[in-house]
Amino acid sequence: MRLIALALSLTVLTVAAGPALAQEQMSDPDFAPTVSNPAYAGTGRRS
Repeated sequence: MRLIALALSLTVLTVAAGPALAQEQMSDPDFAPTVSNPAYAGTGRRS
């Protein structure tokens, strides 16, 4: 009985984890962030 319960629980965990592992982070390769007024340490405020 314990063996059947163990097998059933492992099957449920495997089936439940499948969709979560199939997802991957998608990103835009053309994305290039720009900063209009960059901050530099030690130089104070730039206008």
